[in-house]
Amino acid sequence: MLKPLAWAEEDGDHIYGVIKASAINHGGRTHGYTVPNPAAEAVLVEAALQQGNLRQIPLAGAAVAVIVNLPELGGKPIKLTGDILASIYLGEITQWNHSQITAANPGLPLPARAITPVWRSDGSGQSYVFSSYLARGNSKWRRTPGATNNLRQLAGRGVRGGAAVIEAVKATPGAIGYDSLGAAQKAQLPVAELRNASDKFIAPGAASINEALSQARWAADSLSADWMAAPAPIAIR
Repeated sequence: MLKPLAWAEEDGDHIYGVIKASAINHGGRTHGYTVPNPAAEAVLVEAALQQGNLRQIPLAGAAVAVIVNLPELGGKPIKLTGDILASIYLGEITQWNHSQITAANPGLPLPARAITPVWRSDGSGQSYVFSSYLARGNSKWRRTPGATNNLRQLAGRGVRGGAAVIEAVKATPGAIGYDSLGAAQKAQLPVAELRNASDKFIAPGAASINEALSQARWAADSLSADWMAAPAPIAIR
């Protein structure tokens, strides 16, 4: 929590740090504080929780969806695994009719079209959720880049912000990306079904999100949940 120093002292709060800064506002507006490194923010928050003997209680959950632009499918859902997705973003699978994709989608008319992976080049919690799923399904991805907020040097295009991912995928036939389920639905982009820990393909939605939340395994030390191990949808944060 941010609070003026005088107020914190008056309330007897434990003060973990003091922000010292100055600013000139010629334009009549400010953009507030920003966090350029979400991973650093997570470390700081975790340290503050441990020092203060505090616990976080989750109040809401949301899905990160894998979105595709394949007009040839006519709206039919495509099934993908963490291994396939990792191979796509590492540049090892480059065509939609690759044998691994066709094996996961028998009977689906997959085209001989090039795949254009789109990913977020800015630090993002969505990237962490997405990369965590890939790390669980692909040993090469697990070594590098692994589960991370900051994706770098992958195949395809890196863009800044979830809206840019949606825009790029929507404008590029053959593209694949990831964003919140709500943003994908608003953009009317098809969402992939992902294989979960029980080897079942699950589409993100209210029912599957609630199922994953109810089965989350909470760590006793920090009350954090490993959504990826839940038998229901995987891409949840």
